[in-house]
Amino acid sequence: MTPWFEFPLNRMALFLPRILGAAVIIVGILSNAAFPQKTMTLKTPMGGDFTLPIYGGKLRTQDLRGKNLFIYFGFSRCSDVCPLTLRNFAQAFKQLSKAEQKLVRVIFISVDNERDNLAGLKKYVEIFGENFTAGTASDSELNAIAEKFGARFARFKTRSGSLLVDHTDSVFVINRAGVWTHTLAQNSTTQQIVKTLHDSNLISEEQAYKDKRSRNVVMLGENANCDLGVSDCKIQLSDNFGDQGYMSFSISPKPVRVAKDLAIIIKTNSKTLRPSEIDFIGLYRNMGYIRPKLNKIDSETYSVDIKFPICDLKKMKWQANLLTKDSLGFDSSFLFNLETSD
Repeated sequence: MTPWFEFPLNRMALFLPRILGAAVIIVGILSNAAFPQKTMTLKTPMGGDFTLPIYGGKLRTQDLRGKNLFIYFGFSRCSDVCPLTLRNFAQAFKQLSKAEQKLVRVIFISVDNERDNLAGLKKYVEIFGENFTAGTASDSELNAIAEKFGARFARFKTRSGSLLVDHTDSVFVINRAGVWTHTLAQNSTTQQIVKTLHDSNLISEEQAYKDKRSRNVVMLGENANCDLGVSDCKIQLSDNFGDQGYMSFSISPKPVRVAKDLAIIIKTNSKTLRPSEIDFIGLYRNMGYIRPKLNKIDSETYSVDIKFPICDLKKMKWQANLLTKDSLGFDSSFLFNLETSD
């Protein structure tokens, strides 16, 4: 899978002189050599139209303008999460007016194309109501759709020989203008679903995508030799403005394993920079893109709750991109590395 970012040749960003003149020293296992100045192009998922084979033809999302779409990846043999999620949406739709009910559609995309067929998927979603459509496609087509939303899926056999399917369980909300506006958790209440539906149609494309468009940021440091999966990692700053702060990153419990509830703690005593968001990018397979919620505990401490997805590889490498903002709103980034095991 192509990473969501790429490194251009080193060049000065327009605002670089404001925050640099810095010698960034990497601590921990790294040597005390100054970090070379780089910019980093952030590319976050933007959604977009797609075509999905369904029973009797093809569904084209561009043909569904004027309807709210809820995109959900799963599979028909999913024993609990998938049917519960679909049932929640069926219940939520009952709270809508008759006119509104005609303007909503759940698109269930099966990532288990080895066992799910189009006729079976049609029967599977019919029990939830006429607002539900299901389909599946080849792996390459499914990957292309998933990448639009930063989603991921994996199919592999366990040691006992049974087939295990793992997938993103979020629901992606598309408004009537075709704009991806919200991402709902699979366990959202019916009230949350209805509110999100109404809110989504009040959001313009510019509002929805203002934080998703590609943008260049200054990369202030990378602790390339420190693996968050086994140890805490730290990057130390030293600049001409007297900010000798640091960014530290820890995950517990260790070693970091997939499908386990994990707690991330980010600490900083920087005078000028504050964490604003964190992205995890899977470097192998179709592991997708994860942006968990960053919670502020106090002026120096931030927390994140996360669970990394299952992969058929024994070990999976992730890049953690910690974005920070200064007092004027300019972005910069710090890169950390993580290896998860099964």
